[in-house]
Amino acid sequence: MLGSAFPMFLAWGPDLGFLYNDAYSEILGAKHPEAIGRPFQAIWSEIWSDIDPLIQKALQGQSTFLEDLPLVVTRNGHEEDAWFTFSYSPIREDEGAIAGMFCACTETTRQVQARRRQAFRVVLDDALRNLSDPADIKAAACATLGPHLGVDCVGYAEANETGERTFIERDWTAPGFASAAGPHVLDEYGPAMSAELRAGRTVSIRDTDADPLTGPETARAFAAIGTRAFLNTPLVKDGKLVALLYALSGKARSWTHDEVGLLEEAAERTWAAVERSRSEVALKEEQRTLETLNRIGTVLAAELDLERVVQVVTDAGVELTGAHFGAFFYNVLDPKGGSYMLYTLSGVDRSEFDKFPMPRNTSVFAPTFGGEGVMRSDDILADSRYGKSAPHHGMPKGHLPVRSYLAVPVASRSGEVIGGLFFGHPETARFQLRHERLMVAVAAQAAIAIDNARLFKAAQRDLTERQAAETRLRELNESLEHRIAMAMSERAAIDEALRQSQKMEAIGQLTGGVAHDFNNLLTVIKSSTDLLKRPDLVPERRTRYVAAISETVDRAAKLTAQLLAFARRQSLKPEVFDAAHSVRTIGDMMGTLTGSRIKIVTQLPEEACFLNADPSQFDTALVNMAINARDAMDGEGQLTIEVQPVRQMPAVRTHPPVQGAFVAVSITDTGTGIPEAQLEQIFEPFFTTKGVGKGTGLGLSQVFGFAKQSGGEVTVASQLGKGTTFTLYLPRVDGRARAAEVGEPEPLVDGHGTCVLVVEDNEDVGTFATQTLAELGYVTVWAANAEEALAELAMDADRFDVVFSDVVMPGMNGIDLAHQIRRQHHDLPVLLASGYSHVLAQNGTYGFELLHKPYSVEQLSRLLRKVATWQRRKRIMGK
Repeated sequence: MLGSAFPMFLAWGPDLGFLYNDAYSEILGAKHPEAIGRPFQAIWSEIWSDIDPLIQKALQGQSTFLEDLPLVVTRNGHEEDAWFTFSYSPIREDEGAIAGMFCACTETTRQVQARRRQAFRVVLDDALRNLSDPADIKAAACATLGPHLGVDCVGYAEANETGERTFIERDWTAPGFASAAGPHVLDEYGPAMSAELRAGRTVSIRDTDADPLTGPETARAFAAIGTRAFLNTPLVKDGKLVALLYALSGKARSWTHDEVGLLEEAAERTWAAVERSRSEVALKEEQRTLETLNRIGTVLAAELDLERVVQVVTDAGVELTGAHFGAFFYNVLDPKGGSYMLYTLSGVDRSEFDKFPMPRNTSVFAPTFGGEGVMRSDDILADSRYGKSAPHHGMPKGHLPVRSYLAVPVASRSGEVIGGLFFGHPETARFQLRHERLMVAVAAQAAIAIDNARLFKAAQRDLTERQAAETRLRELNESLEHRIAMAMSERAAIDEALRQSQKMEAIGQLTGGVAHDFNNLLTVIKSSTDLLKRPDLVPERRTRYVAAISETVDRAAKLTAQLLAFARRQSLKPEVFDAAHSVRTIGDMMGTLTGSRIKIVTQLPEEACFLNADPSQFDTALVNMAINARDAMDGEGQLTIEVQPVRQMPAVRTHPPVQGAFVAVSITDTGTGIPEAQLEQIFEPFFTTKGVGKGTGLGLSQVFGFAKQSGGEVTVASQLGKGTTFTLYLPRVDGRARAAEVGEPEPLVDGHGTCVLVVEDNEDVGTFATQTLAELGYVTVWAANAEEALAELAMDADRFDVVFSDVVMPGMNGIDLAHQIRRQHHDLPVLLASGYSHVLAQNGTYGFELLHKPYSVEQLSRLLRKVATWQRRKRIMGK
């Protein structure tokens, strides 16, 4: 027991004295080493009521086994939730009497918390998915978090522009706990804490009365809202505090690392959902505004009834500004010069004004009719000009409630102030600069329409004036169409900006995934090379570090190949082969790949199913789908591989069904299945449902890219708890088109005497290639580009046995060079090398042999031997 790496303990004697191994000491925490020899009950007194019945069963001769048992333990000075999987077994003396018990156990806290966290993500996503109002999104996130964390209050607070104040619109509270909704000053809970939050660091307080971050005043402030412990996660964007997500507890409690991470993740998800909702609302609001402007513009352009024109403008102003009521007053004073004439109302009935005198020529109203410009007030009651005029000194009793106030003059082209548009709202700060600008534009249209109406009335009296009015109306209509076109152009620009933002987000995710994986690989290579530089390194360690570099390069090459496969930029080598035969061959080794607990079933047709595709990439796609199925079954289940000819490729995503001859290769597992919400994401690069370190997220991307580049498609069907089926569709071809097998040529003996023209623009790669070939016994001539290579061949082409050229080079690329050599020196073989070329990816290798970068020395030597022709070997073999 003592030497085992698995946690174990022995409880012996009447008091069940405690003996345990080193592995179990980690479970004891701070109870170790004092727990050695002490009575079992004294060590685990806090959970004794939970485990004592199990202990009694063991002492009565009955073994027990429990999995993921939740317990609240106190092993590090505070209570914490923990989960354990363990068994109790009786231990007998030589005479057979039970004298103690034995336990083998393991702590499963992390696994349980990981499952709960994943389940919470699903619940949170479901709660937020169909919500469009930001307030509802924040409330739903808080209501989901509260019960999950077991706290008394969860709230989402948004900061103002300066980050000094926050506002909680709604929060979630447990029964009996007071809400903290409303405005707050960030510094009211202490400068130390606010500094942490502004710096973007989560604040975790176990006990406000004892934590050094909360002084006496801060502790009293939290006590006033019934709080003893809290978590507060800030959201800092572009260096500025924008929001806070917090959880409050009425009693002291320790926050686990998992709870902190969960709150931080929930904060980011909630913020993203809120911002997305606001963007959608803003876009819809902009669309609604444009539609309203277009509608009223069309009406005003055609309307010649003065009453109708003014009513349309006032109604549109209420709609565009969100005002509760609006009015249009003519710039006409009563005979005494004291009041303006009300013409029309919107949002309320005219009777609301019948019992009040018309607005007077006071310092609040007069500026609008005097042509002094727009007047906008967040709170007219607090304006210095308000309430100074007799007899009311403000609004009369019973008047419509006005706090937010907006007044816009309506002036004709001649500068005459025709009247004014007035809007009010009972709440403060409802009108913004955007509303002001909109109403200035509407007022300009209104002035034109009013002028048109006046002209029309005058034209009824005089035919000549009528013709002049129609000419002016046409000019105004053309101007209106131009403004509408500009507005529609601005809307198109907004849509394009949104599409560009989404595109850049996708590129950022892909770039981040590539950078993450390559940085991991480069870390291994960098560490190994640094260690290889040590002079005292023993040979076996040197061998180990060199092997690590080689293996890491292979992994990097595989990562690059999978990315190119997804992007459909890999250079494929299509051949005609029987899909059923390939599946039968690879099926023989599938058991090694999946493990003995997974049953492999193959269902193959009697007829041959020929494909014209890259057989290596086909096998890789099968392996990637099989690995995905294996992981979904957690190493146990049934994997079925089926090949069948079909007459149609089904509709997939946005593509309609395609009629024709296809081969369908399906892999079905009996695993956990894939949530429906993730089905459209599984083929994206670096997206994975597996845990950290259990997959790159590129396997299914390779399958997707290979299918697309080969003229086919891949589909997925899944049921949670039952399994998943991936089906690869590829075009079926006539088997008679099978290319003849070309045997491997006889290898050269150590390459002696073979002269290679190396064409490489990169100095490092060129140096390495020539040195490698020299080590293999080849004679090399290095040309830095295609032009230099052609010049060398023009001088004496017979001295070369083979040309080894890079594909991507400045000027003439390697493919064009190979074609030129084929035309001028048809018996001189060419070997191409490339890590990626869009020409090769789109058009294939044009019949030239291709060596993929990065390549090994063995691959280089083998392909050089393969492409060398006998005509070029005569000098080596002896003519």
